[in-house]
Amino acid sequence: MKTQYSTDKPTSMRNIRSTKQTKSDQKEKLLESTTQQQLIPTDLSEMVTFSSTHKSKLPTMLLWYPPPFLERRYGGKIIVDNLEKCGGCTFTNDKSKLNESEIIILHSNFLERGGSIPKSRFMNQTYVFYTQESPYHTNYLGKNIADLKNYDNLFNMTMTYRRDSDVMSAYGCWGERFIEKVQRFPLKPNRPKLAVMFASSCNKIGAKLRKEYSDMLIQNGLRLDRYGKCFGNYYNGSMDGVLMQYKFFMSFENSIHCRDYITEKFWLNSLEHGLLPVVIGPHKEDIKSVAPPHSYIHAEDFKSPKDLVNYLNYLDKNDTAYKEYFKWREIPPPHLKYACGKGTEFCVLCKKYMEGSRGKTFSISKWWYGEERTECFSTVYKKTKSYFSKIHGL
Repeated sequence: MKTQYSTDKPTSMRNIRSTKQTKSDQKEKLLESTTQQQLIPTDLSEMVTFSSTHKSKLPTMLLWYPPPFLERRYGGKIIVDNLEKCGGCTFTNDKSKLNESEIIILHSNFLERGGSIPKSRFMNQTYVFYTQESPYHTNYLGKNIADLKNYDNLFNMTMTYRRDSDVMSAYGCWGERFIEKVQRFPLKPNRPKLAVMFASSCNKIGAKLRKEYSDMLIQNGLRLDRYGKCFGNYYNGSMDGVLMQYKFFMSFENSIHCRDYITEKFWLNSLEHGLLPVVIGPHKEDIKSVAPPHSYIHAEDFKSPKDLVNYLNYLDKNDTAYKEYFKWREIPPPHLKYACGKGTEFCVLCKKYMEGSRGKTFSISKWWYGEERTECFSTVYKKTKSYFSKIHGL
């Protein structure tokens, strides 16, 4: 259950102004201020007073340590446009704007930096936990660098791919905009090649297991082409051009049964490009809840990799059966209760903030790990492999 910050002042207080500053200067500064706010160290060990005059301006969102995937998405410089349509927030990743920002967005990559976060915060600032990574990834970092438990009672809101987040930041979704994207890539059952897989994350447990499973598919006769750092094989030309040659995409995630962790492998590389995804990683109930009906093949539905290969080879020779997996394109998509698409999470966050949502401080480790399946964040290879082998008939 979320717990709120205490706003009671401790008996020991100190002024953040330099001791060299005269009392009259301090008094003059306070008189110039229109509001009184509290600035607290993020470790909650003490509190200090601070004066601010930026209450009336439109809120600023500060993204602390922008993750590499966002920098790639926005071409090296993160600029979130059209926020005036979302309530009028401004967006920055300039850390010098910390004291001027109302919304502080911390992506989980701050853990990779040894837990580097702002040393202090205003009581009226809203801290948002933002990640596109699975709990396995953050737990892996925590074991080696910075434990997420150290940041309990720091965050007010969550912005992740999980459906129970305050702001859902999904990799993809089945809605009207997605149908428009799909229509750019017409269905072609007579594509010249059978199956393809991309993988560049190689060393974590889930990544090793998906590679081993793909090895078994090849050993059992699947014509599978594999690209990426994990295979030392790289394609020529555009990704669109490569994908359009294949009928099946191996949508193999690097985490096992992490709640709602369904990435661009499923949405973009598979469905949007007119490929039939073969799924490993997401729990069957999770993907069933968000994916178009009868739009994918889940590897857990087969007793062994050999059975899966036999079925894919059957579909390759039977266009009628293969096309059944694309009937969803003819079904009107559901009305989404959440925004989905490039940068939309920032728009939703702004709207929620302008509507009065601030959240309450809570235990981020309990929310992120405590409500998760244990196989998702296990960092014990032997244990995870045993479970993976059981559900995939290895």
